[in-house]
Amino acid sequence: MCSSMDRGIQPVVHSSPQIRSASGLSQTVLQGCKSSLITSQAITSSGSPGLNQIFNGGVPVGTVVVLEDRPCHLYSRHFMLLFAAEGLSVGHRVCVAAARSVEIKEFISDIPRKVTGEESSGLNEGLRNPLPESIGDRQGDGLKIAFRYESLPKIDSVLGASHASAPSEPQYDLGRKIDASQVETVGYFTHSHSSSPAVPSRIHRLLEWILNEAGKIPRQNVLRVCLPAVDSPLWNFHDSHEFFRFLFQLRTLARQNSLIISLSISHSLHSPADLFRIRRLSDAYVVLETLKSEKKHALYRDYQALFRIEKTFAVNVLRPPVILDCEYGLKIKRRRVLLERLHLPPALPETAQRETTDHPSGIRSTIGGLVGNQLGCQAATERNLDF
Repeated sequence: MCSSMDRGIQPVVHSSPQIRSASGLSQTVLQGCKSSLITSQAITSSGSPGLNQIFNGGVPVGTVVVLEDRPCHLYSRHFMLLFAAEGLSVGHRVCVAAARSVEIKEFISDIPRKVTGEESSGLNEGLRNPLPESIGDRQGDGLKIAFRYESLPKIDSVLGASHASAPSEPQYDLGRKIDASQVETVGYFTHSHSSSPAVPSRIHRLLEWILNEAGKIPRQNVLRVCLPAVDSPLWNFHDSHEFFRFLFQLRTLARQNSLIISLSISHSLHSPADLFRIRRLSDAYVVLETLKSEKKHALYRDYQALFRIEKTFAVNVLRPPVILDCEYGLKIKRRRVLLERLHLPPALPETAQRETTDHPSGIRSTIGGLVGNQLGCQAATERNLDF
């Protein structure tokens, strides 16, 4: 497959926004973007307040985000719909590419609509209980033994909850769809089956289509490209190496243009070695692991899937950012997609007991065996020792 650079097509390079300098000179700022306080790069909202908090404010322009579904495509679709809805609300150019035209129509028709005012308050009602100002407020006299923790505030497990009501973080209702006027503004691409050797491959035509769409947008705008189920057999990739080459060309296009690409893959269609290479070719890699109801642990009983961060953005930085928590719980509640921190359950089931409580002699023999092996002395027997 030949790249678009070999065909004489020049990329459209846009300038990224920067923080205003100390001299007061104004810099070019892309529409719907802001400058990151950490890397001074142009970042934009992903549509999910929780995902924005994980990514330190938003998604950088010129990057590729890969969503891996385990075992099959299910929950990554919600994040891609929010990504497209956020682009339409801020005035970005949104494009969708799929192997079949039916999938494109279904995806565009399912893009959620932005809610404001009373609709937003009704959507947030019942999401979480009001939190006390501190832990000590629950007792009348305060904490007497653990007095050091009396003034600590209680942690809200919902990511982005403190920013959900801010004007910069719009909310979207999955049950309400966008208007027909907005549907017409979404660009789309689908390949047509042709056996003629003169017709370029569908992958090459997809890359040229993305490059042409990037050249049509104004200089201060951003193009958002959604590629749901891009590893589908309907795309007719010959082998895994062709798919890797395709991802490398996507990342090259994103670097040279004001472009953000979001794509989803299925875990069941790739080997562990292939998934490792895909993760290396992406800028951010997220795993969405579906939780089966019959095998669900008590810790995950309130969640539909696990949201795991395996790679985050490290573009134009000396070292990647430090992520304290890599795994979160995914919950779809009241037609909203929520990401929550994982906490231990408040109470264990009645069957959960310590196995070693009824066998004190076994504990002594085990500990004695470990000490004996380490120090070279004889292991202790099961009889009680007198000191």
